[in-house]
Amino acid sequence: MIVKDQNENIVCVVQYFDEIENERRFLTEDNEEMQYASFKYKKYRSSKTLS
Repeated sequence: MIVKDQNENIVCVVQYFDEIENERRFLTEDNEEMQYASFKYKKYRSSKTLS
């Protein structure tokens, strides 16, 4: 899933970042939600890399 901002710029590429919490969050155009998605993806990606 590709996350884009309101100007269609790619924010990050997400591969179900929310699998950590076993829940799915649906992205809106709200900036906080986008920042959350970006943070969760980075956290997920770095934890996958370490293991």
